[in-house]
Amino acid sequence: MKLEPNRGRRRALLALAAAPISFHGSRASAQSTWTKPIRLVVPNPAGGGTDVAARIIGQRVSERLGQPVVVDNRPGAGGVVAAEVVAKSPADGYTLLYATAGFAAIPALVANVPYDTLKDFVPVSLTLRGNSIIVVSPSLPIHTLAELIAYSKQKPDALNCGSPSAAVTLAYEYFKSLTGARLTVVPYRGSVQAFTDFVGGQVQVLLDPAISMLPQVKSGKARALAVTGERRDAAAPDVPTVAESGYPTFTLPSWHGVFAPAGSPKPVIDRLQAEFVHAVAAPDIKEKLQQIGVEPLGQPAAELGRLLEREVQLWTAIGRQSGIKPA
Repeated sequence: MKLEPNRGRRRALLALAAAPISFHGSRASAQSTWTKPIRLVVPNPAGGGTDVAARIIGQRVSERLGQPVVVDNRPGAGGVVAAEVVAKSPADGYTLLYATAGFAAIPALVANVPYDTLKDFVPVSLTLRGNSIIVVSPSLPIHTLAELIAYSKQKPDALNCGSPSAAVTLAYEYFKSLTGARLTVVPYRGSVQAFTDFVGGQVQVLLDPAISMLPQVKSGKARALAVTGERRDAAAPDVPTVAESGYPTFTLPSWHGVFAPAGSPKPVIDRLQAEFVHAVAAPDIKEKLQQIGVEPLGQPAAELGRLLEREVQLWTAIGRQSGIKPA
């Protein structure tokens, strides 16, 4: 399989993962009302693709608001830990959630969630969109999605699938219900831990954002089978979509968005929305995000709110179809 070279993506990931988690603004806006650091809570460990994207965007927002944007990595419970921190924080614009698509899947997987996904948060901005990708260990005789399904049926439950989030766990179960694949899902606190065990051989299949996984594909540590978005990834045009591989109803694009606690004043949300939209639209920030394999969006709060409602409904329906009950 031939993949487009993209050396910039690896360099960007390595450099940004090692960067400090606090960004001090180099120039303060004359209209800034922020007087102390802003905490951007990320539901993933440091060093992964989500963390890197949050740092890229957070740095520019910091410059615009004239205050440090401190990335606070809070992995755990499929994203529940990070979301609860934000839901229970003061609604004053100083604590924000940098959420991923898995945020919408939590109600379908977790019983007694300590917050209401649709009522305890207010959207700020939809920052970016990307693909997730299904990969297998290169040691396996599997090169296509059809071969993965056939292999799993020949050797039932011999393949372990690493799951770094609630959304991925649900996606695996949905995939199994659609295809009849016999796979064992193993949950992890984040992508870094899942990939460590993938390299070590404890898990043989991963479904992870392309932002994190394509560098591993290009280095030969993983073999790509399919992407889950509506179209192929620009950085890996030879990798088909799951829909092209014979399962058109399995379309699960990934996204990132920023939320604040419910009750945050409208002027605060309006200002934060403007700064996040401006940051993602900046040519240099767009270039950095594209280097790590995501599509910058920088869309307003209303679009993120509509997306969250749609996806909560989608994941709930997938959970029912897959026979999964919140646990």
